[in-house]
Amino acid sequence: MTRTLRELIAAPHPDAGPLPPAAERPAGVRVLRGVPYGVLEGSRPLELDLWLPPAPRLTRPSPVLLFVHGGAWRRGRRDDMGLHTRAWDPGPFERIAAAGFTVACVDYRLSGEATFPAPLADLRTALPDDSGGPVPRQCRSRLRSTASAMAFMPASSGCM
Repeated sequence: MTRTLRELIAAPHPDAGPLPPAAERPAGVRVLRGVPYGVLEGSRPLELDLWLPPAPRLTRPSPVLLFVHGGAWRRGRRDDMGLHTRAWDPGPFERIAAAGFTVACVDYRLSGEATFPAPLADLRTALPDDSGGPVPRQCRSRLRSTASAMAFMPASSGCM
């Protein structure tokens, strides 16, 4: 069987690919950066950062806070809550995770990559469904998070 170059270099589907390594923060919070949650034809993979509560707090499912960054659909980064929190140490996502929440900071295509309402479609991909999104299937049991308790934390673009 001959495979095309595209097949050889394609990233694995988010449900099948390995998770990035977790980095442990001083408060015991773990962060996984660049976890793919969606694959789009002709575009970059959609990714999210997961901020996980300290291990002792993960003995039961943790509620999920879905953060949608601002930027008028034109700019912004999933790891930036805005100018007023950039100097916080620990940062806002680490503080929320230390309180027992799983924080999913989602990426979406900006207006220079796709026209509106594409960003909304991207965010719908991260919303909970019967399979329990936004946490990718391959790590749900490992993370013990659940979408049965979910809150949204929009900033600017996310307020729509």
